[in-house]
Amino acid sequence: MGAAIEEIRKIVTYGVMAPSGDNCQPWAFRLKGDLLEVIDDRTKDTSFYNFRNTASYIAHGALLENLRIASSALGFSMEEAIFPEGEEGLIVASIRFSKAPPKNEPLFPFIDKRCTNRFKYNGAPLTDEARRGLLASINSIAGAELALAEGRAKKIAAKAASQNDRILFEHRGLHDFLFDHIRWSAEEAEATRDGMDIRTLGLDPVQQRLFPLLKSWGILKLLNSVGLSRMVPHQSYMLCSGSSAMGLVQVKGSDPRAFLDGGRAVQRVWLTASMLGLSLQPMTGILFLLNRLYNESDSIGSSYRIMLKRAEALLKEAFSLKPGYTPVMLFRLGIGRTPRVSSLRKAIELKA
Repeated sequence: MGAAIEEIRKIVTYGVMAPSGDNCQPWAFRLKGDLLEVIDDRTKDTSFYNFRNTASYIAHGALLENLRIASSALGFSMEEAIFPEGEEGLIVASIRFSKAPPKNEPLFPFIDKRCTNRFKYNGAPLTDEARRGLLASINSIAGAELALAEGRAKKIAAKAASQNDRILFEHRGLHDFLFDHIRWSAEEAEATRDGMDIRTLGLDPVQQRLFPLLKSWGILKLLNSVGLSRMVPHQSYMLCSGSSAMGLVQVKGSDPRAFLDGGRAVQRVWLTASMLGLSLQPMTGILFLLNRLYNESDSIGSSYRIMLKRAEALLKEAFSLKPGYTPVMLFRLGIGRTPRVSSLRKAIELKA
């Protein structure tokens, strides 16, 4: 027996709690009878980071993992066809839910608790229990690997991650996309229900007042001329090096299916971290830029190519990068205070 529309809507409500770049939510849904189509809305994530749609595929993978966990916990089996119209098509998955006995899904209660914590963590070392739990969290995802960097390796990884912030503040396209997705008040966040509420960015009260000035590219260019963009990576480095660990999810292959599997793995790691009482912040920008460098180097300025090559060398030193595998998520991890504000989600439309 299949699922009714309201049952599907409930499952999808958990699905869209998945993370996406700058909370752009690059998905749409279509219902054909009891068949749910997950559609890639390519108008949503137009960032320079989203090279060949890879960031969106990671987000879709996280959504699919949420759907799998939620449907199982709520008493449904989930049959999915990935890219039913081919990898170039807009349909990421066609899914049919069928009634089944509910299963115990330990990660299910944390789907609506998972959030990005951009504030400072206390730096306490990972416990053996947490380390084992995180490393085991993606055993169900074939071809996915998680590496953790602690101690000296953590600081090396932190240096690699921090290089993204200089490029972010100097690249007009990255700057504009970021600031277009910041919601400057609770009212604006509620009205759009996408993007990032400024209160989630980890800024102190003084920074919150000054940050809107950086929305102006002219002002930012002036500040960069006196060294702002060269100073910004230091704050990122301090946040990362002061965390319990840096982590890297990598997945076998580099096609769209690989990035979907990477997104599934990312979500399982993040939900497991939430279950273990750990905060997490993606630091993945540098990986997206490296992906572009590998495949379309002419689209990146020569000075940034040098910077990215250095970051790549640091990542190789900090983690065991496997030949034939693609890094899909770099993150910092640790114990931090629970954010009082988290990103919202748009209302679900199940189009016929």
